[in-house]
Amino acid sequence: MFVLAFVNVLLAWRIAISKPRVARSGKPLPNARLVSSVIHPDVDNPDHVRTLMLMLFGQFLDHDMSKTAISKIAASAKGQHSPDVINSHTIGL
Repeated sequence: MFVLAFVNVLLAWRIAISKPRVARSGKPLPNARLVSSVIHPDVDNPDHVRTLMLMLFGQFLDHDMSKTAISKIAASAKGQHSPDVINSHTIGL
């Protein structure tokens, strides 16, 4: 009985997704690309100062996150040396 109910739900769902979406009034929805281009027009207005500043801030965050390893901090707090710290000292970094 459960399997039959499940099959009926699947069939109803399959029929529902095969139809295009419509508005609440029943009219067809507008083209999504047209709506997007009206709301966000393609304007070529570069801002070199803010673009460069955003790139530099992203690099700062990336390098700050990658160069500050939790294992190094935890090992130094316990008075131990992590393998990364030892390797970086021995190869002359």
